[in-house]
Amino acid sequence: MKLLLCAIKQGQKKDGCQYGCDYLYNNINNRKFETIAKVTDRNRKPYDLIYREALNYNNKILTLGGDHSVGLPSVMASLHKYKEKLKVVWVDAHADINTQETSLSSNKHGMPVSPLFGLMEPWIKIKNKTLLQPNQFVYIGLRNVDEPEKKFIEQLGISAFYSQDVKTKGIDKIMNSITQNENSIYHLSFDIDGLDKSYAPSTGTPEFDGLSLNEGKYIVDALCKTNKFKAYDLVEYNPLIGNKKEREITHNTCLQLLEKYLD
Repeated sequence: MKLLLCAIKQGQKKDGCQYGCDYLYNNINNRKFETIAKVTDRNRKPYDLIYREALNYNNKILTLGGDHSVGLPSVMASLHKYKEKLKVVWVDAHADINTQETSLSSNKHGMPVSPLFGLMEPWIKIKNKTLLQPNQFVYIGLRNVDEPEKKFIEQLGISAFYSQDVKTKGIDKIMNSITQNENSIYHLSFDIDGLDKSYAPSTGTPEFDGLSLNEGKYIVDALCKTNKFKAYDLVEYNPLIGNKKEREITHNTCLQLLEKYLD
């Protein structure tokens, strides 16, 4: 397994999420990683570097953020490696499919999905112009989605399970529907604000009424059981947000979300 530490905060305005990967690494550095790479905001073209680091490795990859803007180069690398076999599971309270024209904040961590579908130019240089197809992507945990994003999701026909859908249908049935194709190779991009704020308060844009920690862990476990879970991004942990108890809760949540993938 390759560990990719992405100390990146430039996708949003709050300081601190660039330290999340190091805080987590201090608790998992006893694991045997085949290779470890670190990318920071100080690197020249850091997103291009993330893309190359992920592209040039064919076994399992764990990408620790940083903000969710790192999801663009990470998923793009998986798309170019696995092509039509790739299935992306995007866990998030927000759809992250705004464009520069629709975004109210202009923050890149709210835009990483849109370049995957050709809705805007990516902020990485690539020769491969392959785009993700809507049936290769699914949202889980949405609950704060901008109106332009809702239109994009509807027009593209992307599967989206809002947080309330998870409560109604059950995470087990949802994951069964996602993992039923035996030919798929899975990439999970997990923003911890996809969980309810009570489980992950130390994040930049927390939201209530989200997934439970057990539901989040179930997603990871279900993908691990396929034996085709090749890439995992865990992002938006900000150890500078919240009091000591809130930081400890969030830190432990992240470690539990990583445990099964690291086994």
